[in-house]
Amino acid sequence: MQTSTMQTLSQMYPTYAEATRVVNALEAAGISSNDITLISGEKGMSTTTGATSGDPGQGAETGAGTGATVGTVLGGGAGLLAGLGSLAIPGVGPIVAAGWLVATLTGAGIGAAAGGLVGALTGAGVSEADARTYAEGIGKGGTLVSVRVQEAQAGRAEAILRGQDGADYAATSTSGTAQLAGQDETLKVVREDLVVGKRQVEQGGVRITSHVVETPVEEQVRLHDEQVRIERHPVDQPLTGDAAAAFQERVIEARATGEEAVVTKEARVVEEIVLRKQATDRVETVRDTVRETKVEVEEGTADATTPPANPPRR
Repeated sequence: MQTSTMQTLSQMYPTYAEATRVVNALEAAGISSNDITLISGEKGMSTTTGATSGDPGQGAETGAGTGATVGTVLGGGAGLLAGLGSLAIPGVGPIVAAGWLVATLTGAGIGAAAGGLVGALTGAGVSEADARTYAEGIGKGGTLVSVRVQEAQAGRAEAILRGQDGADYAATSTSGTAQLAGQDETLKVVREDLVVGKRQVEQGGVRITSHVVETPVEEQVRLHDEQVRIERHPVDQPLTGDAAAAFQERVIEARATGEEAVVTKEARVVEEIVLRKQATDRVETVRDTVRETKVEVEEGTADATTPPANPPRR
């Protein structure tokens, strides 16, 4: 049975409010809250009433215990945001976080020992360059949403993270007109900054396999053989010389030799094949859209206690 692989997708947001809307959209799309992580460094979030105070390390160790309290105070509601907790990350500072990545940050003391947030992100499959970019963004007050999905859900999840699924997750305001009640009202003007990271993808390769092939060959060699032949010739003549020596016993041997083929093999290198990677750098232009809020100010003499019939959207 073929099993689909999990993918980790991440996106930075300038505000915590915008990130929470994305989290809600992911959960509404059927993605389990167990596979979603939110980490926010927005100023004031980690010091909200109800968060753990005192030793930052204590908050990191007891994040599970403080998560429900902080989530309630911050309006987390149900799902992932109900488990929001306050942590202190080395090199980043105080944050609020919820989700599967928090267990990596708080479990077994890994927060300080293995590189803090960067170590946790790289351990989850994020490239080191992207992890450092995300950690820097959180340290500046941004909010990171990271989601683990099956391959079949990756397209839908990425569209939600990028705000390309037809919904608008930017911060919005109600259509009513706020009335000042003896105090100042502040409207935050928000602007998005484009954060571009890198990830490594496979673009192909070469595989070389060697195998042995046997080919019949033949060679001719000239061999030399000897044979011993006996010839007998009748003779009738008087004996000359020493007669006594002629009647002595003698043994004469004649040995015949021959040659046979001897085969040996000699291995020789006839070719070398070298695999070499050639690396090149290229510049790619990344195009996307960023958003910012524009404020229109209208002055009038309408009664402050009676809002206009069609108040302007801001």
